[in-house]
Amino acid sequence: MFGKRVNLQEIEHIVRQKFNLSEVAAAGIDDKMFVFVTDENLRDEILNYLSQKINVHPTALKIKFIAEIPKNASGKIIYSELENFYEL
Repeated sequence: MFGKRVNLQEIEHIVRQKFNLSEVAAAGIDDKMFVFVTDENLRDEILNYLSQKINVHPTALKIKFIAEIPKNASGKIIYSELENFYEL
């Protein structure tokens, strides 16, 4: 993002650890990262925390509440389904 290397799995791990969440998924496109969570009350806190942690402007991040993170039968996140929730 904006010339910075961002590891999406690391973002998921950071958010899980900091906010004690089990349901988190990070995905995105060139200069927009979407972090999907199942607790909408944490949206602003996660946005502020991540913006400072990875040193990007908050407009580069979008924290999205979804009722359930899409997963396959073995419990792995189906990232292609998250694309349906992208808003630019």
